[in-house]
Amino acid sequence: MSIFRRMSQSRLVRGSLFVFIANNTANFGNFLYSLFMGRMLTPHAFGDLGATLSILAIFSIPLSVFQLLMVKTISFYWGGRKTGVVKLLLHDLTPRLFLLGIFLTAITILFAGKLSIFLQLENALPLIIISLIFVLSFSATLNRATLQGTLSFSYLSANSIVEVILKLIVSILLVILNFGLVGAMMGTLIGAVGGYLLTVLELRILFSKYASEENVKAPKWLNWKTALPVLLTSLTITLFFTSDIILVKHFFAPDVAGEYVALSTVGKIIYYLIGPIISVMFPLVSGRAGNGTPYIMPLLGTLVFALGISSLLIFTYFLFPGLILSILYGGRYAGAIPYMGIFSFFITLLSVNSILTYFLLSISSGKPIYFLFLISLLQSVFIFFIHNSIREIIWINIFVSLLYFTAASFFVWQKEKKVLTHILLKNIHRNMI
Repeated sequence: MSIFRRMSQSRLVRGSLFVFIANNTANFGNFLYSLFMGRMLTPHAFGDLGATLSILAIFSIPLSVFQLLMVKTISFYWGGRKTGVVKLLLHDLTPRLFLLGIFLTAITILFAGKLSIFLQLENALPLIIISLIFVLSFSATLNRATLQGTLSFSYLSANSIVEVILKLIVSILLVILNFGLVGAMMGTLIGAVGGYLLTVLELRILFSKYASEENVKAPKWLNWKTALPVLLTSLTITLFFTSDIILVKHFFAPDVAGEYVALSTVGKIIYYLIGPIISVMFPLVSGRAGNGTPYIMPLLGTLVFALGISSLLIFTYFLFPGLILSILYGGRYAGAIPYMGIFSFFITLLSVNSILTYFLLSISSGKPIYFLFLISLLQSVFIFFIHNSIREIIWINIFVSLLYFTAASFFVWQKEKKVLTHILLKNIHRNMI
């Protein structure tokens, strides 16, 4: 009983539980957002929404890297009880990030017209709406990194849940009121603003418990040697998920693009299920590598678990594609039915590639990341020049993913050749006996 009591009182256990619930709630909320918008918008408008959100995802990549760096910096100083340094960092960076957000918004608005033509949008308003998110995005990311770095998991969890609920409710209401695509995008904007304002309130409550300190110097937080591989990893995975949607929106009819967005959303269920496993593997491998203890087994376990889940879903997608789409979207995207099986195979490959990439990143093997990033760019290049049908697009995705998998597997083998050979020989010897 004392063990359970200690676990319930552990800050690590409670924090992990908070974050687990919040992350899964946010992911499920975002999935519901895609499902509701897919049902409520026309296929044309849903295709526009998918392309616009893909642009937002690509532009948001630096934010994820920035958050990782800030969490590492803030947790270091907070753990050393240097509250004044953390407060100074917030005070010093917030106005600069706010100005950076305004600059990025202005740049996006400036090019919104040309980008909307490329994406075949009816007008540039959806892109202008998402550009307004950038005004607060860097400041909001800094605030969330501070909450995470100070181990304020309850505040962080509440923030994630409130933002996705706001986004979902406002979007549904505005679409019901016939605001269409603009309503869907306004929900995203209002959710982001609400989330930011909540972080401001939470930080005021947090720091009100601590007295101000004098003679404090702002710390150095940016290390490009560490940041660049993380940036390229995030960019690689995001491009695999988004570049095909953007190019399909450019080259194909609007209704076909809407069907492809629906296909992509359903296929990503595989990645959503595997994603939490990757998030567990990454710090586990990183910690073992740092301590000099064996770390290959978490990778192998993650791969086995991921392939087990993926195999079950691929089997389901091949056998019941029409039923799955009908349950999720009410039969509105029947044109996507023939592609469900092979697209699920692509997402499975992408999931495995993500596992291998994050493994290389977790053991600080940065050089392969640069080469793998170049391979990922082939997806956009091939689709740009070869795009006669949706099936052709999917096979390009699969081909590039297989090429990526071959290269990533080679790098892992080169890094862990001795350990993997030992495990292989041990299993062969056991089977012979």
